[in-house]
Amino acid sequence: MSRRTARSGEVSDLAELERRLGHTFANADLARQALTHRSFGTPHNERLEFLGDAVLQIIVTEHLFRTFPDEPEGRLTAWRGNLVNATSLAKIGEHLGLNDLLLLGRGEARDDGKARMHRTADAVEAILGALYLDQGINACHKVVDALLLANLRQIIAEGGDVKGKLQEFAHMRFKLTPQYQVVETTGPVHAPRFKMAVFLQEQRIAEGEGPSKKEAEVAAATRAFQSRNAWQTRIPVPR
Repeated sequence: MSRRTARSGEVSDLAELERRLGHTFANADLARQALTHRSFGTPHNERLEFLGDAVLQIIVTEHLFRTFPDEPEGRLTAWRGNLVNATSLAKIGEHLGLNDLLLLGRGEARDDGKARMHRTADAVEAILGALYLDQGINACHKVVDALLLANLRQIIAEGGDVKGKLQEFAHMRFKLTPQYQVVETTGPVHAPRFKMAVFLQEQRIAEGEGPSKKEAEVAAATRAFQSRNAWQTRIPVPR
């Protein structure tokens, strides 16, 4: 089974991809669709990306839930964000050699930097969607375990500053700085739990909880950054 890339015009053998995945596709059309960017034609990989994102979220969420039984929800949310963000997924895509296998239109093929990173990350999710349809959740578990969760602690440690990412996005899009506010404190004095809200222009865009104000802020920022497509339409864009 082989595919031709729009950039090089060379035939690339998907056997190497399947070897790195540890999975041979029963339905080769699913593999082709997962590697087809919308700029190249149809059927493209956006629907598979949608499915693969949900598959990835449940696998990572369950793993964190079972691996760290004593950690609060806010911290698990922040860790999940570090694991499934575009930077982390793009590294997996590079390991799988997706940049050489993706079918791209000519204009898209010239893009690099952040555009390339997000394109590669999206393709990883599309491949997980294809795997799910091809052989079910167990095949996806094996791939995610081997390529992502095996490096769990390192990825968590290197996940980056999500508050900084949210601030960068808010400044670039709205010329605003996120503001954090404690909305609730519960628990005994020796073990308090904080609920923190993050605001943009007096609009509450997300909440998060944690055993410290800092961790609650990280949880709120993580949720805000991940759900930015849902709330950004409510914030006026400066002229």
